[in-house]
Amino acid sequence: MDVGAPSNFARMQEVFGNDWESMTSMISGFPVSDSQTRAAIRTVYEKYGYVIDPHGAVGYLAAEAWLKKHPKDLTVILETAHPAKFSETIAEELGHGVLDVPERLGCLANKEKVSIPMAASADELIDWLVINTNF
Repeated sequence: MDVGAPSNFARMQEVFGNDWESMTSMISGFPVSDSQTRAAIRTVYEKYGYVIDPHGAVGYLAAEAWLKKHPKDLTVILETAHPAKFSETIAEELGHGVLDVPERLGCLANKEKVSIPMAASADELIDWLVINTNF
């Protein structure tokens, strides 16, 4: 994904009624470099014993930056991928053998990627699910 043009940006605009001021009053962005991301992977592991994926590491750094400006606030960091998706990066930063890949994830590594092109439409998704699944 091109983080300069995120695929969810249009959905975010819709949520805020295409009101830029409303959107920017609720959402903040923080620039993070690759080297900072890699350092955060190490920091989180050393500090908490948790293997964080690179996207989570960016969230961690953004939360830290936010808390510097708003020290009384609480933050939550959510990850959308298992660190095993980035096993090479994790091994480079933490060494081999740190990351346990769950069996149910490991078995997916050799599967062919399949995607179904469709419009960004709930109705189209529902129709596809009804036709192609047992629901």
